[in-house]
Amino acid sequence: MIKRHKLRNVSLRYFIALTVVLLSMQIGCRKKGQENAAISSVPQDSALLPIADRGWDESRPDTSVGWCAEACIQMAMGYFGKEVTQEAINKAGKPAAHDLHSEDIKTALDSFKVSSISWDEGVTSIDSFALWIRGQIRAKHPVLCGMKLYPDENSSWAFDHFALAVGFNKEGFIINTDLDGQQLLTYKQLGSTNPTYSFQNNQHLYFARAITGIR
Repeated sequence: MIKRHKLRNVSLRYFIALTVVLLSMQIGCRKKGQENAAISSVPQDSALLPIADRGWDESRPDTSVGWCAEACIQMAMGYFGKEVTQEAINKAGKPAAHDLHSEDIKTALDSFKVSSISWDEGVTSIDSFALWIRGQIRAKHPVLCGMKLYPDENSSWAFDHFALAVGFNKEGFIINTDLDGQQLLTYKQLGSTNPTYSFQNNQHLYFARAITGIR
């Protein structure tokens, strides 16, 4: 009995150790999968809003910074029939810096009575993020998106650029980059850290605001 009791304890310890190893492997795989998360959902339809890309105002006071959020808001407002200068948009957002940051965007929109819907930043699934953007575009709402530019010069930032999503198809999103013209960016690219524009970042935080109209 003593031997069986000892054997049972050894077997139990072995079982516990094996369970811990397996769980660790699963957690490790899950973390790795999250780091390399990709947009896996592919739509069966397509949509494209008639919004031409616009670059940054060349007369902005500090040309060392870009007016990407200003350009996105200008494009979206123009789509709804109201033309406003990027300078006016910048002033309306009351930024602490020379350009609009994410926290300034709603202030600028509200000042022009622009209605918008914000993505829930507590949701860290890039696939859900893509589904939400496509739903907004189907509803004819352009979507102002936070993006990363790779190679990454600011790894501590979840996004360092703003662009306007104006369409999608089975290959990817059609993005007004306000920097390199209108581009079709594949879902694979947008879920990766490969060079050029991406939604992906090491914090798995995503920013988007759908512009729904002007009150």
